[in-house]
Amino acid sequence: MIKKLFSTIPWVFLTLSLLACAGKEVIPEESFRAREINQSGINYFSKGNFSRALSLFQEALKVCEGIDDQEGIALSLNNIGNVYLSLGQLKKAEQCFHQALEINQEIGRDKGKATSLNNLGLVSQRRGDYEKAMEFFSQAIRIDRQLGIQKDIAVRLNNIGLVYKSMGELARAERRYQEAKKINQDIDNLKGLASNLNNLGGIYEAQGKWEQARRNYEEALEMDKKAEFSPGIAADLNNLGRICEQMGKNEEALRYYQRALRVNESIEYEVRVIEDLNNIGRIYRALGDNDQSDLYLQRARELLKP
Repeated sequence: MIKKLFSTIPWVFLTLSLLACAGKEVIPEESFRAREINQSGINYFSKGNFSRALSLFQEALKVCEGIDDQEGIALSLNNIGNVYLSLGQLKKAEQCFHQALEINQEIGRDKGKATSLNNLGLVSQRRGDYEKAMEFFSQAIRIDRQLGIQKDIAVRLNNIGLVYKSMGELARAERRYQEAKKINQDIDNLKGLASNLNNLGGIYEAQGKWEQARRNYEEALEMDKKAEFSPGIAADLNNLGRICEQMGKNEEALRYYQRALRVNESIEYEVRVIEDLNNIGRIYRALGDNDQSDLYLQRARELLKP
């Protein structure tokens, strides 16, 4: 296991759901409990612990079904679908998103409807059905614009850019990422801005514009540091390591990969820890230090064991 596990990974916006609480809204005890369970699931999901996240989302779903909380059911289904999507189980993800969409349509919850449409677009994009993905994202963004939710508009623009990039239309992808970046700058959404910068870096990297890509990854790192978003920080460091590696700066790449490893270990993001170990092992091999290379690659193999 010495090949690179991941190439440039565009930031895809999986829209996880949690009900916002109005100022003096009185929430039934069981509904409040379901929200807490969903939030715990989101925390585990953000660290890559998909099995624990799935278990919590399913628990929240049962609570909501027990009190016939249709909005909570749709939210939980959306979150469950995102776990399946992350695991590559597209059929299960699609079923969850369709169920959530139907419920949101029945109860007239437009924001939830846009979320479900967005996530169905991600399923289609993963399948390579770009026309269908674009249709879903376009429907979602029309709803977002009617609601005036700028943050969500930026999410859809990002994902439309992802489709264009998948189609090899880099100029159109770049325009969408830039539009999303402008919105996130205007609303001071640091995490969203970091994601857009990363995706723009991926465009420049695909074009062989190493220095431009690197500048975007460095800016993204600064945004994620300000937001104190550890998974983003680790991803930014990984991107910087990869760009240095492609520029032939292996010792600098090694330092970035080692920093990414420390962050991912601190948040117990095992999937990314394996990636980092593999990257470090590959760099040590390129530097001629086979003993260190074997050490890191063996650690990665041990984590891959069931």
